[in-house]
Amino acid sequence: MKELIVSRLSIFLCSFALMTVPADLFGQGWSTVIESETKIFHAVWGSSENDIFAVGEGGMICHYDGTDWQLTESGTSQNLLAIWGSSGSNIFAAGDHGTLLHYDGALWRTLTSLVDTTLRAIWGSSSTDIFAVGDDGIILCCDGTGWRQMDSGTDVTLCALWGSSGTNVFAVGGGGTILRYNGTDWLPMDSGTTLKLLTVQGGTGADVFAAGSGVSLYYNGRDWTTTKANAQKVRALWGTSGSDMFGAVTDAVQGKSFIRHYKSDTKWQDTEIPVPAYGLWGTSASEIFAVGGNRETGGTLLRYDGESWETVWQQSARGQIRNLWSLWVGSDTEIIAAGDDGTLLQYDGASWQLMDSPADRDLLAIGGASGTDLFAVGESGIILHYDGTEWQLMPGPVSENLNGLWTCPTEAVPCTFAVGNSGTLLRFDGKEWQTLESPTRDNLNEVWGASATDVFAVGYGGTLLHYDGEQWKLTESGTDSNLRGIWGSSGSDVFAVGDLGIILHYDGLKWTQVEKGSGYYDSIWGRSNADVFAVGGSGLIRHYDGRIWQTLESGIEGTLRDVRGP
Repeated sequence: MKELIVSRLSIFLCSFALMTVPADLFGQGWSTVIESETKIFHAVWGSSENDIFAVGEGGMICHYDGTDWQLTESGTSQNLLAIWGSSGSNIFAAGDHGTLLHYDGALWRTLTSLVDTTLRAIWGSSSTDIFAVGDDGIILCCDGTGWRQMDSGTDVTLCALWGSSGTNVFAVGGGGTILRYNGTDWLPMDSGTTLKLLTVQGGTGADVFAAGSGVSLYYNGRDWTTTKANAQKVRALWGTSGSDMFGAVTDAVQGKSFIRHYKSDTKWQDTEIPVPAYGLWGTSASEIFAVGGNRETGGTLLRYDGESWETVWQQSARGQIRNLWSLWVGSDTEIIAAGDDGTLLQYDGASWQLMDSPADRDLLAIGGASGTDLFAVGESGIILHYDGTEWQLMPGPVSENLNGLWTCPTEAVPCTFAVGNSGTLLRFDGKEWQTLESPTRDNLNEVWGASATDVFAVGYGGTLLHYDGEQWKLTESGTDSNLRGIWGSSGSDVFAVGDLGIILHYDGLKWTQVEKGSGYYDSIWGRSNADVFAVGGSGLIRHYDGRIWQTLESGIEGTLRDVRGP
């Protein structure tokens, strides 16, 4: 089934760099196989300084091995809000819709959950004494063999957990709620506040801090007292003891984020950080990690060395937040996508990895004869070549954007065509790129051919060109709508698509309009003349079975920029 899925179709969404494949062409619909929207980290935990996990939105998990941070496959797309473990081979993560994951030291797998409610915190005293809390007063516990639900005595949202032992556990949440578990029952405590509490952490069972929306509390083993009340929000706490505590703070009035450090001899000290932090964890007072982010940066990891905070990993800085414009598919284990700022992503049948790219400009099209002979073109006339080992910049003859690329693999020496803005037409003859004379100044968006002497290009204003091996000539398209994509099963069976929902067909003699409606198409590709796909704005996917065009449900709202298959 996997071979069928991947070989049939691959689609990229430009707005958040998302690729989908059809799980079942006319049955189950489309499924996401790679996504790079901005995702924020919510929690962090580690078994040691060389084994740390951060979890966040969309099932994002990042692992640190003491040298590098690497994204790890989680097996879920649910938001992950909490993480805790008893060891490096017994780790739990929790999140939306009752999601519970377990890591055995090698793989993450999804556990069967008792609830569909969001779980916001997880903590344990040992591998056989684990608690999870969340919305509607939900409390779950695990004895190492299975999970069961406990009676919390409340229906408010519980946001955080911490304990000094399995018989002294604190849960905090909405309305100033504080519950304490004595090994048998969860009992309410008087917090002295009605403000929402988001985090709890202590040194001992009689030395505990709780904080949240505009309030910080301290527990001395007898009573809770307010230590600080203002408009700031404390989202996370972590410390080596009750006299050495760190807090992740946001100030909505100032629009700033801080790490607040409390020491018994110096009281609270604030250090500004570049993004909001939602989780804290450390091994010592000189080795602390904060996780968070915002919509601009995506997931961000910060490290404290005892003196200052430094950004050590950021989603946007690692090419994770990029529009993807085009892809090349050699097989279901050989796919490369190109996008903004020189982004190149490679799929090997198991995972997606960023490729080393010599470009810092947008790559708008990719194609070639084989996985050892590929080209990528784009902004300001940039051209790259890939020999199967590395990408290298090539000298190009133009400075206009290059928007489309096509290679004729049947030639003894495969020839490649590129088209771009201002009517740009290029050809690579195996040695160098040459500029071809163009009959138009309109921007050209895509190029496709049946052979090296039968090539078509489309562009703005209904521009349609044909190349016979000698020269490019304008062809009457019958429309003034912008044309954005072109593909054919042969030289006498060619489709072109574009704005206003237009679909044109060429039978070898003339172009005729098949459809015109609303929306727009960005790309078209097919496996045969009876298996053709067109994609475009608002997640539009149309399929042609040789008789009629039908709309398929994509489950995507953004623009689909390219569609390709082996």
